[in-house]
Order: sequence, then structure tokens, then C-alpha cells
Amino acid sequence: MRIALNVLRNIPWDAPVMVLLLFTGIWFFIRLGCFPIRYGKRIVSDVFRKKKSSGQSGISARQALLTALAGTIGTGNIAGVAGAIALGGPGAVFWMWISALFGMATKYAEIVLTMETRYRDAAGTWHGGTMIAIRDRFGPIGAVLSTSFSLFTVLASFGIGNMVQMHTIADATVHVLRSVLPMDSSVIALVIGIVTAALIGIWTRGGARRVGSVAEKLVPLMSAAYLLATGAVAIRYARWIPTALGEILQAAFCPRSVLGAAAGIGLWNAVSKGIGRGVFSNEAGLGSAPLAYAASDADSSVRRGFYGVFEVFFVTMVVCTVTAFTILLPAYGNASVQIPYGTPSGAELVRAALATVFGTDIASVLLCVVLDCFALSSILTWHLYGERCFSELFGTRARGGYRAAFLFAIPVASILRLDLVWQMAEWFNLLMTVPNLISLLLLSDVVVSATRRYFHKPKESA
Repeated sequence: MRIALNVLRNIPWDAPVMVLLLFTGIWFFIRLGCFPIRYGKRIVSDVFRKKKSSGQSGISARQALLTALAGTIGTGNIAGVAGAIALGGPGAVFWMWISALFGMATKYAEIVLTMETRYRDAAGTWHGGTMIAIRDRFGPIGAVLSTSFSLFTVLASFGIGNMVQMHTIADATVHVLRSVLPMDSSVIALVIGIVTAALIGIWTRGGARRVGSVAEKLVPLMSAAYLLATGAVAIRYARWIPTALGEILQAAFCPRSVLGAAAGIGLWNAVSKGIGRGVFSNEAGLGSAPLAYAASDADSSVRRGFYGVFEVFFVTMVVCTVTAFTILLPAYGNASVQIPYGTPSGAELVRAALATVFGTDIASVLLCVVLDCFALSSILTWHLYGERCFSELFGTRARGGYRAAFLFAIPVASILRLDLVWQMAEWFNLLMTVPNLISLLLLSDVVVSATRRYFHKPKESA
């Protein structure tokens, strides 16, 4: 298995998939009249406007947004950004921003398409997503894409949604506990995995409503805590912000002029790592977030699409950018902090940066708490995504089998090697992305028509 993954590890974000991702985002960005920029103020005001409950049986719009954010705000926003900078240089941050700009249009399209094509069954449960949108519209091709997306989402739920997140929880927690517990690190990690599996088993009982309720409480708190901690780093090294910004822009196109040839980082590294980890963090193009929005009550698919635009903006342009500057600023202003360019790295870069402000012990505990919350929220949401797609493949009665396998994988992931976990996650993401993007392009007229109808009725209520 390891040999196969070594062969495949460079495939997920190579040229063909990169082109498909960017083409889809640019396609919708242009067809929709650059609306994430043109209507930015309207999108933000709608997202933060207080809304009355519809009284229907789905989850609320706020819960849908926070559930999607819970799945998106994970280790990719910390360890993923750190890895992108280490392997792609400061310029990778610029290409993350580019992925977010066009990713806003892609995620908007995903959500609108899901809301326009979903349906409610006899029990009153909403069903929607790429697999529903494409299933009955293109004959055998639609059936293949629908089945492929569902299968690949189930696999991805074990990669990006389970193994990567659980490994990060174990690694961060063991780093804090190993100095106070007289136990082998692998034993501590396994115990942490078992406890996490028990918590996820409790929290996921009750489906989308329970997950939405947990996300509604967890996401604002963990986001605020992380932004406050990293904000302290930015304040201390504020004088270096122009330097960091300048190097990000210069290294985006000429990384060797910033880092030198010794780092071994070329333009392709900056582009591929930036866009690849950017998509990993905001999930635009994966088709995952629409599975959360499909369960929400709404009479305007476009307004739910607005939430997707805000989601990408917040995750990449705010959280990922804050992480990037937290790593880069101390590297310019503190001689004891070094970024090992050209070497795979992760959350330890953020820990080292926080330590310059809070001290090593407090920084370790603080990052551990934040990473654990981020990862737990992602596991919760991806369990929901995987269970939905598993039910589409094998029926609702088979959900117990998926649930058991998902919970069993949590403690297993806690003791796996980091490189193996990341390789599996990136490959599963690739498999999930391709049928979703093809489906979006085939059904782009549905998204464009819904958008035009909405903007001809600006007074429509949500």
C-alpha cells in the first residue's frame, strides 16, 4: 500500500487537476459577472443579518454555515498552511489567495446547484448534493458520476475528515502530555484516539441537527481563540508585516530570488502547494459543504450560496492568512525562529511562532487546545458527509456499518505515520474533486439561471 501511495502522492495537485480546478472557478466567476466582488457588501450583510426561524424541519441557515465551517476549519488551516509555506515558500500564500478568489465562485455554484436540485422524502428529510444533482439528468454518465462522487466522499471522510484530523489531535496532545505522563507516546496516542472515538460517537447521534448544534457552539469559540492568539504574534511583529507581504508577492512569481536556489523551491512548488493546500483548507471544488446546506431550511438557493462565498473568504483570506503571517513574521523578527524551506513541516512552525510571545509551555497547550477543537469539528462534520453519501449508495439501513467503521478508524489513525495519513487524504480528495467539478460544469446553466432570477427580485426574503 505504501508503494502505491508513494507513486500517487504527487498526482492530487498536478497540472490536469489544477487546470480543472482553476477553469471551473474562473468559468463561474466570469459567467456570474464577478459577483463575489460586485456584491461583496450585500453578501456580508445577508450572512450577518438576523433571521427568523422558518419553523420547518431542517437545520437553520446559521447552523448550516457553522456546520460547513466546522468541516472546513480543520488542520489544513494550521498544519496545511505551514506545509505549503515550507514546501512552496512565502509565494504559496499568494496562490492560496488566488484559489480563494475563484473558489468563492465555485463553492457558491456548488451550494446553489444543491439547493436547486434537492428533494424531501416522505419522512421529511432533505436529500441533496452532487450525487442528487447529476443522478437523473445525464443517463448512464450521470449515474456513474453520482455513484463515483458518493463513493469518493465516503473514502474522503476517512482521509481528510478522519485520519488527518485525528493524527493532529494525537500529535498535539501527546506533545503536551508526554512530559507529565510516564507512558510510551504511542500508548498515549491510542488512548486519546479511543476517547475521541467515544466523544464523536455521542455527538453524532441525532444526525444533522445534533452536529449543527455542536458546531454552533464550537466554531465561534475556537475561531475567536485562535485569532486572538495569532493576533498577539502579529502585534508583536507588526513592523515586519510590509516585509512579509512584499516577499509573498515576489516569491509568488520568483521564489528563487527570495529564498535562493539552495531551498530547491521553484515557481511550480509555490503554485501547486498554494492552490493545493488552499483547496484543502477551504474545500471549494470538493463538493463537501453543499451536503451540510442541503439539510437547511431555505426558500432562496442564492442566499445559501452567499454563505458559501463567506465561508471561503473567512477560511482562506482570514484564518489561513493569519496562520501564514504568524509563521512568517517571527522568522523575520526573531533570529531563533527558522522556517525549514524545502522540508515537510506542519503545526510545529505555528507552535514555534506562538512560543516567542507566550513561552514554550503555554504555546504548546494553547495550540493543542485550538488544534483539538478544529480537528474535532472537522471529524463531526465529515462523519455527517460520509454517512449521507453512504446512505445514497447502500440505503439508510446500512448507516450503522459506516458509523462503526468510521469510529474504529479514529484510534487507528492516532498511531499511523503522518506522511502516510497525508498521502491518503490528498489522494481521496482528488478522487472526490473530479466528478464534482465535471457535474458543476455540466449543470452550470442551473446555477446561472437561479442567480439571474434572484437578482431580478432583490426584495425576496430568505
